[in-house]
Amino acid sequence: MFSVRLGYDNVEYYVNRQTYLTSYNNHLTNLTLPGWETIFFNNRLLYVNHNIKQTYWTTPSHINNVLRNKINDFEDLSSRVTSYSLRGYVNLKLHVVRNHIIDSSGIFLLRNIDKLKNKKVIVIFENEMGQDYGALLREFINETSLEFLADDRLEKTEFVDVKDCNCNPDFLYLSVQDIGYRNQIQTKFDHVLPNTNRMTDESFFTYLGVFLALCINFNEQIDYKFSLAFYDNLLKRKFDIREIQDVEYQRNILKVLRSEESLDAFMLGEDNLNKEQQIKK
Repeated sequence: MFSVRLGYDNVEYYVNRQTYLTSYNNHLTNLTLPGWETIFFNNRLLYVNHNIKQTYWTTPSHINNVLRNKINDFEDLSSRVTSYSLRGYVNLKLHVVRNHIIDSSGIFLLRNIDKLKNKKVIVIFENEMGQDYGALLREFINETSLEFLADDRLEKTEFVDVKDCNCNPDFLYLSVQDIGYRNQIQTKFDHVLPNTNRMTDESFFTYLGVFLALCINFNEQIDYKFSLAFYDNLLKRKFDIREIQDVEYQRNILKVLRSEESLDAFMLGEDNLNKEQQIKK
């Protein structure tokens, strides 16, 4: 379809044998990309890339092929380096003691929180046989959730929430690893009651947040639900009346807020009770 000819100035040009149109570009290989322009300069073809304001003597297709080959080589080498660097170090072995799972695993996971992103967690129950092919991890998630539920710092109703506690506000500015290194990993459980733990309030609630993140990461579920207020507090969001889960309670609150009466009328203090008795007399 195209034939190559040599002009009087010793520059090659292409002729379309069907339309007899001539061009300095080979339309089969030198396709002009968006943002590119071909000009004739010093008896040579010059390719201008207006996107990045660069000029080339070689065709855009050749430049793209070179870049694509370099990118492919880089991706291949990166994958090899990653696989070799992580070979033998891809597993994070988590040793836990049954009936003391929070005590035996909490501080260790807080200290190794950065390794949970690129390592596979292998759960090992102490003094028990078996290898973790997924079943022990699910058992660890289930047993840990039951220990959390049994803790007195959680309020158990239709939804699980946090009771009032005296957490040090200074711990809010610490990282998860810092809180982990402020506590000691427990190794002795002879005089500890089953399904209890010795974690401080700060480390306990930090581990609770990490545990819920692990459930999401491992695509595992637990048998109870936390309140929306708990998740809003965990994600540092502002909780408002629209997220009250009890419909009747929400309706009553809205009725009180929309009424013209003062909220003092709903208080049951001694002063208000005395006023009511005087009115009745």
